Amino acid sequence: MMAKPMAWLGVTLGMAFATPALSAPDYTTGVSGAEVQRLVTAALRAAGQPAEGVDAPLRAYPACTTVPVVTAHNGDWSTVDLTCTAPHWVRALRLQASKAGWTRKDGATADATTRPAVVLTHPLAKGTTLQAGDLVLADVAGLGTDTVYSDPAALVGRVLKTNLGQGQSLQPRHLAPDYLVRKDGPVAITAQSGGIAVGMAGIALQDGEIGDVVLVRNLSSLRDMRAIVAGPQIVTVQPNIN
Repeated sequence: MMAKPMAWLGVTLGMAFATPALSAPDYTTGVSGAEVQRLVTAALRAAGQPAEGVDAPLRAYPACTTVPVVTAHNGDWSTVDLTCTAPHWVRALRLQASKAGWTRKDGATADATTRPAVVLTHPLAKGTTLQAGDLVLADVAGLGTDTVYSDPAALVGRVLKTNLGQGQSLQPRHLAPDYLVRKDGPVAITAQSGGIAVGMAGIALQDGEIGDVVLVRNLSSLRDMRAIVAGPQIVTVQPNIN
């Protein structure tokens, strides 16, 4: 008669001491910098990559109803993509340039050569006018000297023509043209004549960046001529280009 109560007691104790399942992290109010750091570190270790010294982003990432997935950016672990499926968003995070030795999917070692470059402090959308707080100088791996900027102040006021993620190095293809002369806008035309600089009022017939050759019209003679953009609303005429 005692067997049944003992069996019942065993079931009860088993239920009482069962280990509860761990709840998944709640990202519905955003993914904190510390959590991004934890997710990236775990993904690097799982992939057999160096995982020491991963910095937490300065700002939290957007809300996500699922656990964000960390993957190598274009197969290169020197930058990782953090992807949320609902709502869908992707953020690229460039890891410390000093962490050499990441490997690509093809087995090649990532380029560990670094140089100073201007990078974004947080994600920005296409059409954003860059401000000082958006930019910082950092060491970035694998960049050519002719494809990066090294002075954050020089990019303040420039406009993005594409969406960019945090840590992305700014390159010419990311920026709208920096026109110093605008079509149909006024220009000061300067020319050398007998060792004397002559200035004339004109109007630009084309947009132009510094060093570009553009067509302008002398408002006094109504003559059209080609001139070199020398500064904001300033062009110079040289005999060999007309």
